[in-house]
Amino acid sequence: RSNLFSSDYPFEFSTNKIIIKSNLTDKQELYLFLLISSNLDLFNKVKSELTSDFETISYYALKNYLPSHATVKQVGKKSDYSGNALKRIKDLAIDLKVEVREHEIANISERNNQERGLDVIGWIPFSDNCPNLITILGQCACGKDWASKHHDTKRYKHYLKFYRLSPYHAIFIPYALISKGGSKFLRSDDIEDNTLVFERKRIIDLFNNKAEFDALESKQIVDKCIKYTEDIV
Repeated sequence: RSNLFSSDYPFEFSTNKIIIKSNLTDKQELYLFLLISSNLDLFNKVKSELTSDFETISYYALKNYLPSHATVKQVGKKSDYSGNALKRIKDLAIDLKVEVREHEIANISERNNQERGLDVIGWIPFSDNCPNLITILGQCACGKDWASKHHDTKRYKHYLKFYRLSPYHAIFIPYALISKGGSKFLRSDDIEDNTLVFERKRIIDLFNNKAEFDALESKQIVDKCIKYTEDIV
């Protein structure tokens, strides 16, 4: 990990110990946030804050990955869309300039206020109104069962009539999957074909939004973890 992440790695080795570096950089603090988010079972009291903020981090990672004229929206816990799931899907369809499959969304309860498996979305528009464009549907998954989340965004092919081009599906995870040398993913058999993966290394490389990170509740969690020392009994 030290070689792979280089200066973004927040730990150093000392006499067979791994210790945290002093005066951490923004990228190193982000690494700690992603490390914490990949161990939710150890942070149950702040699990909701971590998963919510991970969606925000993923939003900025996707935004920085796409060209500057792309449109990127949050659709999960901190959604840019209001109302129940039905209204959100219909409003999203308006933004994408595509038609809704009324028969399919009729199966969604009006009491459903969830995002139906979509956390972030980005698309690259043209100056015309033709909805034939590149669209990325993203699911954020912090849990150990992240590999089971691949199908979540694929239900949107039933909800929306994408025009002559199927959307790309992306999964955002706080785990480190890039192998040493970067030639492939670790656990590659858990990754479905036709999936764009944003894992720890890629997210850290892409994220450069210090002010936005500092404003997150999770920044305080990271700060407390850095300052925490365990008493020796």
